[in-house]
Amino acid sequence: MSEEIRETGEASGLSLAVLLVKAKEYFREILRYWWLILLVGAIFGGLLGYQASVKSTEYPAELTFMVNESGGGGAAEVSVILGQFGLGGGGDSNLDKVVALAESRFIAEKMLFTEANCSGEVDYIANHLMKAHGLYEQFEVEPTENGRMFTHDSLPAFTDNQRRVFLRLHRYLKVNGEQGVPLLAVSYVKASGIFTFQATSRDEDLSIAMVESLYKNLEDYYVSQATEQQQLNVNQLDVKVDSLQRALNSKEYQLAALQDRSAGLFQQTGRVQQDRLGREIQILTIAYGESVRRLETTRFLLNNATPVFTPVDFPLSPLSPMGSSKIFSAIVGALIGGVLVIILLFVRKLFGDALKDS
Repeated sequence: MSEEIRETGEASGLSLAVLLVKAKEYFREILRYWWLILLVGAIFGGLLGYQASVKSTEYPAELTFMVNESGGGGAAEVSVILGQFGLGGGGDSNLDKVVALAESRFIAEKMLFTEANCSGEVDYIANHLMKAHGLYEQFEVEPTENGRMFTHDSLPAFTDNQRRVFLRLHRYLKVNGEQGVPLLAVSYVKASGIFTFQATSRDEDLSIAMVESLYKNLEDYYVSQATEQQQLNVNQLDVKVDSLQRALNSKEYQLAALQDRSAGLFQQTGRVQQDRLGREIQILTIAYGESVRRLETTRFLLNNATPVFTPVDFPLSPLSPMGSSKIFSAIVGALIGGVLVIILLFVRKLFGDALKDS
């Protein structure tokens, strides 16, 4: 048994010695080509450094907000109460609907044709975007007049060329920029209900203007659509209340005039007319009071059913630029190039030894 242990130990020591010898051989082989490692590392470092230097600096602006829909169960309560009056309660909205609207062409149009002050120049966001990102050259188009692509915000009045550019602009909003992020991104966290709008452009003022305009236009349209049916109900009841009030006033004046003419002395026919007017006034008074009650209740429900957009964080200048460091990119490139050469030398030596042994 002791003899077997001794032989095993000698074999292990021999294997370790062989391994160390091989390691020294591979290390010397790599050192022989140190100039190649440095050369390839320099080439890779220069390429990545140059790539980082030619990329445009982009500025991300982020805006977060919440949407309060009638305190959770309020929308259902509104529908039940309005249903008692025979009125529609409007449709419920959800987080996906907000995102879908924010990404729609309709809201994009309103955002792109909002005027903003970027670098001291007031113009449509669409024109600022065309200029800041060099899209005249990319889209191969010429500005219409005064160096602008769009001179008004009426889409039906656009020329065919302007409509094509607008459609390309809408698609361009979803394309990744040079820093690998889309020009405009919309997201939300379902657990918290917090939405995030992020715009990333080459102009700091433009990024801020884009997210603020997107938020404002979405808020206006969403609230308008969410309360459209309730507002219609209020308007209908308001007209009905005014009509009943005018009819009631008219009957009251008729009764008062009849009483003035008779000086309190009525013939039988006069009493019949007075009683009829009194009944009509009573009926109109009841109808008027009920309509006023319904109107005030519907107004209250409308106010409670109106979605409330609550900003959490607005973007503030100066924004932190998003861009790759030229020095860092060059170092990373040099390391990548050097490691690749070392791996290739190792594989070359490995195959060479294997061919010799065979």
